[in-house]
Amino acid sequence: MSKDIKKPIILIGLMGAGKTTIGKALATAQNMTFIDVDHAIEQAEGRSIPDIFTIDGEPYFRDLEKHTTIEAVKTHKNTVISIGGGAYMHDETRDFIKKNAVSVFLNADLKTLLARVGDGAGRPLLQNNPRDTLQSLINARYPIYQTANIIVESKDETLRETVQRVIEALYKGEALS
Repeated sequence: MSKDIKKPIILIGLMGAGKTTIGKALATAQNMTFIDVDHAIEQAEGRSIPDIFTIDGEPYFRDLEKHTTIEAVKTHKNTVISIGGGAYMHDETRDFIKKNAVSVFLNADLKTLLARVGDGAGRPLLQNNPRDTLQSLINARYPIYQTANIIVESKDETLRETVQRVIEALYKGEALS
């Protein structure tokens, strides 16, 4: 089926929604390349996301995230791209994605997110109170995430089941044309 996909597929959602795990499995299932924007930033910077946040701050990281996301979409067509939870909140990034890719919001509820992120280790935004922080992020970001081309529930089920639902959603309607 992947021959019908003419645009990159962008996975959006909060940390713990499964963007990387689902993205890798989706790319494999569709014979596509997978790119994790956070990983690409770490490779380019030679340091971890928490180090970037600590040393240079969130605005610097968000700028890197915007440029890395846009470059990935521009240069990779037969690709699944996982972007950080905040990337889609940036107007320029979101507009670029809407014009040049297919966005898939992996919608996970608070209980699922908490089960997946644990104590928030290695996640700069979750260093204090993961439950309250995630709930605040849900309230602020989900209305924007819901503007994605496709919304798929990311819930307590097998990876294979979730990937299959993403594939079915991608091929339903006109999202890939």
